Amino acid sequence: KTRERMATKGAKAGSKKPPKGTSSIEGFLTKRTSLTASHEPFSQPVMCSQDNDATESRKRGRTDGSGEPLSPASHDGNVTSNSTQPSEQPRRPLTKKCKPRDKTMYCTTHGNIEVHPAIWKMIDTRQYQRLRRCKQLGHAQYVFPGATHTRFEHSLGVQHKAGKLVKRFMDNQPGLNLTAKDKLCVEIAATMHDCGHGPFSHQFEHVLHEIGKKLMQNPDASEADIKVAKILINWTHEDQSNKMFDCLLLANKIDLSLEENGGLDAKDIMFIKELIRGSPLGGSEEDGFKFEGRGDDKIFLYEIVSNKRTGLDVDRFDYLQRDSQAALGKHSKTFEKLTESAIVCTDPKGRLVLAFPEDEVQGVMEVYTTRMSMYNKVYMHRKTLIIDEMVKDILMLAKDSKIIQVRDHATGRIIRRQSFVEVVCNDDMEAFSHLDDSILDMIRLSPEDTDEMAKASLLVQRLQTRDLYTMAGNLCIQDGKTDECFAKHREMWNQEESIICNEIVQYARGQTHTMPEEEVPETDGEEEDEVIHSSQMALIESEKDRRKSKSKKDMLELLPCDLRIKKFTVGTGGGGSSKFADPVQHVWFYNNDASEYEGHEMGLTLPHKVSAEHYKCAMPANFCIRELKVLCVDTKKSKLAEAAVNKYCAYMEMPKAINQSSQLIDSPVSIAEGPSVDWGDAMPEDENTQFSQC
Repeated sequence: KTRERMATKGAKAGSKKPPKGTSSIEGFLTKRTSLTASHEPFSQPVMCSQDNDATESRKRGRTDGSGEPLSPASHDGNVTSNSTQPSEQPRRPLTKKCKPRDKTMYCTTHGNIEVHPAIWKMIDTRQYQRLRRCKQLGHAQYVFPGATHTRFEHSLGVQHKAGKLVKRFMDNQPGLNLTAKDKLCVEIAATMHDCGHGPFSHQFEHVLHEIGKKLMQNPDASEADIKVAKILINWTHEDQSNKMFDCLLLANKIDLSLEENGGLDAKDIMFIKELIRGSPLGGSEEDGFKFEGRGDDKIFLYEIVSNKRTGLDVDRFDYLQRDSQAALGKHSKTFEKLTESAIVCTDPKGRLVLAFPEDEVQGVMEVYTTRMSMYNKVYMHRKTLIIDEMVKDILMLAKDSKIIQVRDHATGRIIRRQSFVEVVCNDDMEAFSHLDDSILDMIRLSPEDTDEMAKASLLVQRLQTRDLYTMAGNLCIQDGKTDECFAKHREMWNQEESIICNEIVQYARGQTHTMPEEEVPETDGEEEDEVIHSSQMALIESEKDRRKSKSKKDMLELLPCDLRIKKFTVGTGGGGSSKFADPVQHVWFYNNDASEYEGHEMGLTLPHKVSAEHYKCAMPANFCIRELKVLCVDTKKSKLAEAAVNKYCAYMEMPKAINQSSQLIDSPVSIAEGPSVDWGDAMPEDENTQFSQC
């Protein structure tokens, strides 16, 4: 600016233009002389040599061949010197702050993902970094060594998919009036939706519910015990995620109302919590509660992170894609296709909903069948269930042990010690940030010397040496059979696990390796009319002598405490009141040319349902399977338990118990013949013939 001012004053002092033919160097020297005559101070000394002039010009911009900076007219090819024009354009002031840019990280499933600066601040906290120490699949890594990914990776992947979907709506359907705040709120909710998970995935939640039920069933329970039991029974990881979200913002002084953090208000914070919970904060929509974070014009945003209507949300897309890739090595593009093709439509009731293209109907069914497949192959693998049951017993034994230590961040001293039950009941978020998969090591190394902790430590050692429980059998509820059979199965399903164990043990009575002496048949001298062969008599006598030599300590007898019952309802995870219904019938679809319709940009396209005939070849044999897994704690009694379960299955008219489910997946329905084709004795001539599903 000083040079420009001096050049202007020099021109007013009467500097003459150089005559035609004067070189640019001579013109520049004339300009310098006129400026010097005006007695204006220079901010920098004037360079007189041609080389220095060229160097200074290169610093400011482009120059011609002689070193003179190009004038604005030089861009058209006419190089002239004009001392009255400024030699450079005014520079942009540097006092204004630049907007923070999104940071980028690499994900093995989705590639490069962008993270908002406000979300990055949340990630770099103690509360969120805890997710690095929580495995996504719990104990599946003991069976599938590659399934070691954590909740941390999954949450970032959900954040990426959610932001990508909202960005697509903003670009392709501007009539929805989505803002940058809406996008940021959805991304924050997707990032924080699993922050409240305890150790070992959903296993921790099941342990808390079991502890609460036992407290409620205790006749001697006090009012305090009943209060604790209600807290444990009603505990969910979604509500805990909201509490951790509040603790994270408060403890780390993250103010989301600042412009650099998104400029969110109280209504936006409520919107984030509703997205995490998947329902209104006061209760469910079925009970009459409504969402308050966003109105009906943006109600479809609640289906992105947690979709209660159809079950098709970015959370499910990410964990199915990530889990199948880590555990089974499968890579599917179906989830990406559905994310990139979803649009907002208006259903017949006038509600804005998410819809998918009708040519992706089989891809939608693939999502549901993939979930059932993952439950059968990975999530409910028999070894995984056995390890889950052992960990459950360990936590039940250590529920009163104060193994969680909270230290002062300034001094490093221990402030308090608590059990994990106290941490949950007291809503101690600082202590909860120390609760992760390392809890087994805390129990193993705990200095407490009680009977419960000793038993828990022994179970941890069994787990480390793979001295595991055994699977005694698998009881499958035959839904849809005869009314009498179904009633019998339904009655058994509604019974308590302990009652079912007692019934199974009744069929094991007398099935011991060394039976009591009184059970050995003896001959009476008075029964002279009974004819007994000499070989049979010798066998009976030898068996009697062998059993007398055995002590009672060597006898094995199956007891109810040796068995564990685990109930499972495995379905597609779709919407609707009935788990046995077709989930695709709750999904809306749109025509492939919907973008050409009037009102598409505002979400006014009318969706429709697709007939089952278009995807019947991809349907499973059953949409929901109910099973009871029977485990045996004592490995020495595993044979007795298997025999007892087989007899119990025969009595209940169930298939013979096996150690792994065989009817959950990969059973397509034949269009012509129904759920299955029974060939009987008439098999096809060519056993290698492959029949088309369509």
